Amino acid sequence: CLQLQGHGFRRFIILNGHGGNCKSIECTGMKLYEKGCLLCRVDWWILAGQLNEAWRGGHGGAEEARGVMAWDEDLIKKEHLYTGESTQNDLGDELPYASWTAVSFDGGTVTVPRPVRSFTDNGWLAHGIENDEPFKATPEEGRKMLTRVAKYVADLCGVFGKAPLPAAEKE
Repeated sequence: CLQLQGHGFRRFIILNGHGGNCKSIECTGMKLYEKGCLLCRVDWWILAGQLNEAWRGGHGGAEEARGVMAWDEDLIKKEHLYTGESTQNDLGDELPYASWTAVSFDGGTVTVPRPVRSFTDNGWLAHGIENDEPFKATPEEGRKMLTRVAKYVADLCGVFGKAPLPAAEKE
């Protein structure tokens, strides 16, 4: 983004596909803002569920599976599309799995950063999101979902392109 900014770009939209990228995209956005630019981060998986509640999903659930199926159904390992999250207490029973990278301890929760595969065998983390079972995904619904998200992003580009730019901070 900084190289593009050096060539005159002032507005950036990043279509994000991974929660682990959020902080670095935000840091980039702040650096660009100081240079008189704007950055918009679009988390497609959150946006899809906002555009249609039926598409709302968790990590590795039907939402993500249908998105992949829309692109290439052969990329899905069908043996992992089953009912029920299968989280495990990878850090032992005294630090049981709570949510995402959090574990419980003595009435509170703390974060222990580690890969999702360390506490779930198929990557699915729904955390109470109904109708997100991976086996319910279809390529047809995935195409509808991705088409709607793409239209939203295209419309956003037009509006974001008119947003006033901040003044660059003096160095």
